[in-house]
Amino acid sequence: MKKEMKKGEKDPVCGMSVDPRKTRHSLEHDGRRRYFCGADCMEKFRSDPAKYSGMEARAGSGGEE
Repeated sequence: MKKEMKKGEKDPVCGMSVDPRKTRHSLEHDGRRRYFCGADCMEKFRSDPAKYSGMEARAGSGGEE
């Protein structure tokens, strides 16, 4: 079964909610499609994906209480 895409994905650079069906700014990294609010955030991610992938991992870890 194919995983249904959530309506809102989080921009890994600025944290803004992005609708993957509407944004023109996305790229593939580490086997996963990343969505961005705009070209500036996409280019920041492209220039240093490790910096922003780490932030994304911490934000999505579920460790909040």
